[in-house]
Amino acid sequence: MLTFISAGHSGPKCPVLADPSAPQHEDAATLGLAMFEGESMEDWASLLTMNVTSHFFMSTAFLGLLAKGSEDVPGFWSNIINITSVCGITKMNQCHASLASDL
Repeated sequence: MLTFISAGHSGPKCPVLADPSAPQHEDAATLGLAMFEGESMEDWASLLTMNVTSHFFMSTAFLGLLAKGSEDVPGFWSNIINITSVCGITKMNQCHASLASDL
């Protein structure tokens, strides 16, 4: 059985990433400073709280069911598969600095 849970929380957006021709993209140091100054600790704390703690509590809530499911078919184990956004594999990804994998 597959269960899909979406918190619907995209996280902080970094406007400077929306326009690759913006002057902030002049060099890595300028881009880094613009990104640093454009974000807030509160937004990042909110993002981490949502994305990390939700997986922990969901996983622990189903631990008993996972163990029970593993008993039913010998040689197979119940699993939780966390699927994240595909934005992490693209260069420019909806202006989410938290997902920017290759600036």
